[in-house]
Amino acid sequence: MSRYDALWERIAAEDRDHFTMTFDEIAAAAGVPLDHSFLTCKKELETRGYRVKKISMKEKTVLFEKTDSREDFSPAAVGTGLPVHPNEGFVLFAGKG
Repeated sequence: MSRYDALWERIAAEDRDHFTMTFDEIAAAAGVPLDHSFLTCKKELETRGYRVKKISMKEKTVLFEKTDSREDFSPAAVGTGLPVHPNEGFVLFAGKG
């Protein structure tokens, strides 16, 4: 479980191609202060159909952008790029079978 799960859920519920949130709005939505761990954890958002497009330290804002598709990934497969069958929870492997 990520410290930013509440934020990712809020962003995933958006129905816009892109939008900006301030650092304070992000901290309020996440329920934790925004810190350097956000830079590491931001890739988790891609499994929910959005990505971080731009972080402005000067304006203290983050621009989020909708990606082409939302994919389901198991906790074991996140970060490996291995897709998981959404109904089964098994990692799919390509190959002879």
